[in-house]
Amino acid sequence: MAVGMTNAVVGSGGGSVDWTVVTATAADVRNGRKFYNSSGVLVSGTAPVKAAATYNPGTSNQTIASGTFLTGTQTIKGDSDLKSSNIMKGVDIFGIVGSYEASENKSTSGSFTGDGSSSCYSYSGSLPNSATIIAWTLSGGSGTNYIYRADGLSSSGTGVYMTGSGPSTNTTSCSISYQRAYFSTSSPAVFGNGVTYYYNIIYR
Repeated sequence: MAVGMTNAVVGSGGGSVDWTVVTATAADVRNGRKFYNSSGVLVSGTAPVKAAATYNPGTSNQTIASGTFLTGTQTIKGDSDLKSSNIMKGVDIFGIVGSYEASENKSTSGSFTGDGSSSCYSYSGSLPNSATIIAWTLSGGSGTNYIYRADGLSSSGTGVYMTGSGPSTNTTSCSISYQRAYFSTSSPAVFGNGVTYYYNIIYR
């Protein structure tokens, strides 16, 4: 055995292997794989293995421990709605500083009572002509899943309304020439007689 090679092993060809040059430890080699350590001993790796995974951002950090052997793609999801206009002004989310100011929005709320014969209720409040309706709610009575709202109606009563599957257009017999919102029902066909319905309109 050569001088300075205390852990050398004589090979079958008469040469020797200097295992002291091996620097890997069990923690450096993926779990289940074997290697010879610096003493020339065959050992198994212990580094944890992680398969492909997808990560949804949340309120706390998500980490992958150092020394982990990745066997699949690690995907950190993004969202096209993560933009300044959707975040409150001054709030920093993942480096995106918000510009939205809640004070820009106003709201009005109230109620009306169905008469059992009408299928349309026109909101005749003080929304300015330049108002843009952001959101609305309407509840009360039965069949309220079929109640919708429309804004920006022309004098002919044609406008955009919301359904469970998204926006659509509608022509109504409601007499609307200046109101910018109305509530209508299709099932049941009319607002219930004596039933109170509550609404909230958010506009800008």
